[in-house]
Amino acid sequence: MKTNSEGARAIAAVIIVNLGLFLAVVTLPSFQAAHHHWIFPVFAALLAAQWALTFIPSPADRLVDRRALRASVVSLLVLLLVVGIARHATILACFDRCSFKLAAAAAIAGCVFLGHLWTRDEGFWNPPRASLAAIASWLWALSLVLRGLNLAPWLSDLLFVILALLLWLGRDRAAFLIASLGILIALAVRATANEYAIIGLSVVWSVALPLWAAPRVEAFIAGRRVLPAPAEAVAEPLGRKVLMSVMRIAGAVAVIAGIARFVVGPLSLVTDPAKRRAYLAARAPASSERDPGTLTPLAARLRAHVLMLSRTIGERDAYHPKGRERARDYVLANFKEAGYSPKALPYGSRWMRDVKNGTSFQNVEAVLSVRAPRPRGSWVIGAHYDSAPGTPGADDNASGVAVLLEVARLLKERAPGREVRFVAFGTEEPPSFGTRNMGSWQYASGLKDDGVAVHGVIVLEMLGYYNPRPGSQLYPPFMQLFYPDHGDFVGAVGNIASRALLGEFGASWKRASRFPLTSSVLPGPFAGLALSDQLNFWDLGFPALMLSDTAFYRNANYHEASDLPETLDYEKMAEVAKALAAAVEESPD
Repeated sequence: MKTNSEGARAIAAVIIVNLGLFLAVVTLPSFQAAHHHWIFPVFAALLAAQWALTFIPSPADRLVDRRALRASVVSLLVLLLVVGIARHATILACFDRCSFKLAAAAAIAGCVFLGHLWTRDEGFWNPPRASLAAIASWLWALSLVLRGLNLAPWLSDLLFVILALLLWLGRDRAAFLIASLGILIALAVRATANEYAIIGLSVVWSVALPLWAAPRVEAFIAGRRVLPAPAEAVAEPLGRKVLMSVMRIAGAVAVIAGIARFVVGPLSLVTDPAKRRAYLAARAPASSERDPGTLTPLAARLRAHVLMLSRTIGERDAYHPKGRERARDYVLANFKEAGYSPKALPYGSRWMRDVKNGTSFQNVEAVLSVRAPRPRGSWVIGAHYDSAPGTPGADDNASGVAVLLEVARLLKERAPGREVRFVAFGTEEPPSFGTRNMGSWQYASGLKDDGVAVHGVIVLEMLGYYNPRPGSQLYPPFMQLFYPDHGDFVGAVGNIASRALLGEFGASWKRASRFPLTSSVLPGPFAGLALSDQLNFWDLGFPALMLSDTAFYRNANYHEASDLPETLDYEKMAEVAKALAAAVEESPD
């Protein structure tokens, strides 16, 4: 009874003290002048200070047990985080970067939980609960920081998958095991884009699991650590021992050789830009450029688009507004010339590196409508028209925009059965890449907010560089076992959710054209290997493909000043444009 009464007195004391502190803080003129979300880090800091003060002897020790006080403060910190989780949608929507404020509160709470773990308190907040609460708080803080940095969710997801794998290494402790599995479950739930499911899971993960599951999982794991008594050793023949040793050594050598051949080699090229450029440049084709007078009409038009964007206009990145505006106007004019009524869709930048907040960028959209009744779901075909800083961007991505414009012209003459939305994205390259400042993120968000039904998205990313020489095509590890080693094809890449679209598109392409197309489905976090605008459509739940010449896996000029119009093959680009138009036209209702 004494323990219960001390616990009750501790809880009452902590509640009374913090109610008084709350009233005192919110009535301060300086606090009233500040943003109201400051209450989270301020109160977390006050609770952390109270927890630290319980280690200092005082006359109140005769009335209230210090351990009970510490546990009460920790419980109040958990309540503060639950309120923050419940309010996270409004906090994230705040333009005052309030996600950092909630992140600070979560980080402070994590430090208190860690300190409580070191006290080895065997009360309610025992080590298993305290350790899991600390990890959950820090992971929650990290997710809020990434959101505050305006990172695209797919990039945050990739970072958290890596964290989950690292935590899995410590799975013999309940906190690491639950945290690792919790991250993967949280990512799966977040993919549903259901706000209530996300909030519910966050509360379960941050509160219910530490309260209920952590001690039980820790006890279960501890039970499994108890090893059975060793059986009596049985003598093994010497010959068998030698044979088994030789087999183990041979197996290890084979595994090491395989890793060196199929993992280390490809990774060293893919991850080292200078080494990769040197390797690909040594295998560059003799010349891709043909006499312009011998080009077919479609190839000549594609060449004219690339010349205008990459040579006449030149750099059109976030730091060259005049070039970007000229490129936008060129796209608008060509859509109008093809018979469309295009429109510019403006959006403002937010926390883009070295770019003023609110700087205006524009996507350009042209819609090819169909006669009613209309099949459910539109095609979206898109390409970014900006270039990487310091480059003319012929292949990346004037080639994609050129194919976009010519496919729009071809389909205007044929009138396909589905509505087709052609869109040129204003920002894809750094400093917008991997953030919500990407034009594709803005456009996909608009489609989702407006409830537009989408049959499929095709992102055109670098479609002009081809090389038939053996060894001219690189891949991520192991993929070279299944795909050609020469770069004279285009690749279509989808994620697992887009595999039906990929199959439909690939079948239509092959019926319409003999131009080689390879298809790849990249599961889970590996989908991030396809670095382009389709990532944002995937993240928002749309089926999407990237159509590409594979970018830096083939083209040594990727993001270099040498990405020039004369390095491209316009006849092959013409074949791609014709095949793409035919595949979209053939799409089943």
